[in-house]
Amino acid sequence: MLLAIGGCSDSSSSTSGPAADLAEELTGGSGPFIGEAVSPRLEDFGYVQREYVAAGTASSYRAVGALGADGRWTFEPELEAPYRTRVLVRRPADAADFSGTVIVEWLNVSGGVDAGPDYTSLEEEIVRRGHAWVGVSAQLIGVEGGPVLVIAPGAEGLAGRGLKGLDPARYGSLAHPGDGFSFDIFTQAARALRAGDGLGGLRPDVVLAAGESQSAIALVTYYDGVQPLTGAFDGFLVHSRASVGLPLVTLEQRDALEDDGRRDFDLVYARFLLSHVRSPAAALARMRRALRPGALLVVEDVDFPGHFCHPPCAAFARYVELYVAAARLRGADATIGPRLPGLLREAGLEAVGVDVVQPAFVDGDGKRIAQLTMAGIRDAVVAAGLATGDEVDALVAELDAYRATPGTVETAARIVRAWGTSAG
Repeated sequence: MLLAIGGCSDSSSSTSGPAADLAEELTGGSGPFIGEAVSPRLEDFGYVQREYVAAGTASSYRAVGALGADGRWTFEPELEAPYRTRVLVRRPADAADFSGTVIVEWLNVSGGVDAGPDYTSLEEEIVRRGHAWVGVSAQLIGVEGGPVLVIAPGAEGLAGRGLKGLDPARYGSLAHPGDGFSFDIFTQAARALRAGDGLGGLRPDVVLAAGESQSAIALVTYYDGVQPLTGAFDGFLVHSRASVGLPLVTLEQRDALEDDGRRDFDLVYARFLLSHVRSPAAALARMRRALRPGALLVVEDVDFPGHFCHPPCAAFARYVELYVAAARLRGADATIGPRLPGLLREAGLEAVGVDVVQPAFVDGDGKRIAQLTMAGIRDAVVAAGLATGDEVDALVAELDAYRATPGTVETAARIVRAWGTSAG
């Protein structure tokens, strides 16, 4: 464990630069989710819990020079990407009880879900002192889901689904651009909190970063390379780390069918790509060749016939049928999802895994997806002779009426995610 008090640069620089927008409070669904064995008794401590979208545009970083063992690293911004993640805030209900200190925890995703082990470890001290605690969903898997190496007991049905898969009604609007942007997302959350955003009017004097295990490894990289640029934190609790830092992630966009000779990628990720290429097998073979030994290939795509609604609706079934047919005529395969694991095995990937995410809606804008999609493909359906314009217009009207009927349930397309590793 390491507690480093004081950043590598003056804290006056911590509010310069972009800050996350925390104006939008998250509501609905099943309420805030975080992986913890026992829910805290916040009301008993005089605390409240709130959850917000953290939104903005984040930078990734690249290293300038070697990452030496002395930790004197130099980073510079590289790419930019928009993000919408979440922060979970636990703070004193009464401003008079606030100590002036905010602990910002890089939520841990080693078990495939966002978890706050440092809150669990420090809760007694946090509430006794009157500190505020904020958990930041800094990493991709916590929001979007993904392959999980270690699943904690009791988390078998939760791990790897991400917030969006666990509760699409609450978290469906979130979007994480990837772990390369995690460091700046964490910085921007800290800047917003230092300004008092998301804290119910509280204004902190001290902002501390905390992280345990994998998150502590991330904080090593942050402290050595990012903190000198931002001065965003006044101190760090680096809790139970290995003797490494979290690698920087460099994102590159490549042609899925053109072999450029690269064989050194740690991760190749393709989302909604294979359903739009003439030869998915050729594309996967190209992606596999780009991997270094033991690296990971992840693909996501649709199983459009996996849609369902309740009670049954003939217009909804016809919409699904027309979409699949129209896609097929354009050379796309909207049914490819269930085939992904087999395609990965045929491409020579090992340790193949699969999971499924399917957003479902009882109200809200999610129930407009079918109606809006049907209207969006109207011209293509009519031009292909699959239906008349009058039929499509009638379907759109029926889908709108069904959406507005209380008690109806609609889903979006089933999304299948499969992954495998290249041979070592």
